[in-house]
Formats: sequence, C-alpha cells, structure tokens
Amino acid sequence: MIGYSDVVAAFYSHLKKINVPFFQFVPQKQSPPYGVLKVTALDQGNGLPAPHFYTEGFMEIHLWSAYEGIGPLDLLMKEVEAAISGVRLPCKGGTISAFVEGQALSVQLVDRAHKWREGILTVRFYYDNKKE
Repeated sequence: MIGYSDVVAAFYSHLKKINVPFFQFVPQKQSPPYGVLKVTALDQGNGLPAPHFYTEGFMEIHLWSAYEGIGPLDLLMKEVEAAISGVRLPCKGGTISAFVEGQALSVQLVDRAHKWREGILTVRFYYDNKKE
C-alpha cells in the first residue's frame, strides 16, 4: 500500500528536472515561479495489477508565475504536463502512471507589491505494484 507522502515524493523526485522548485509548504520569502503539489484523493486498492482493484487518485499541481501575462505560465504548465503524462514514476516498489485531466488559469492576482498568476493542473494517477 502507498500513502499520500509516497505519491508526493515520487512526483517531487521526478519534477526536479524542471527548473522550477516544487514545495508542499512554500517558504515565506519564496518568489515565483514555483509549484505546489497537493494530493486531493487517494483510493487504496488491493495492490494487485489490473484487472483487479488498484490504487488510484488525484493530485493538483499549482504553478505560480511572477508575470502579469499568461504566456510564461502557459509554457510552464505545458512543460510540467509533458514531464508527467504517460511516464511511469518509481514509487515504493512499483510505479505511478499519471495523466493531466484538466487545466485552469486564474485571473491575475494583485497586491501592493506583487502581480502574479496561478495555473492548476489536475492530475489522475494510478499505482501499479509491479516494477518496470
């Protein structure tokens, strides 16, 4: 069986190749661009390969950009999607397959000192306890 922390660790490890830091808790002084990983659902299976009941879940990847426009954020979202879609990520004695199922771009968020945008990728993942 895998847990939330196993899934997040697998994604963190794989996303290191993207030149943007990813966090579970963002440091107070961190400036964009950066990403935040959040597992939103994890349905435990029985650990057997298909067609048996397998582990699956959803994750949100929140990406923050320091630019007012959507171009840089859109490129970052595409880079992350390409890095994880259809790839088998090693995870606790097995692999995770992930696919981006949805994308959302926020309106521009503004405070006195900052103007930035947030993009959200909704990711469905499946865990298979067989190693590649």
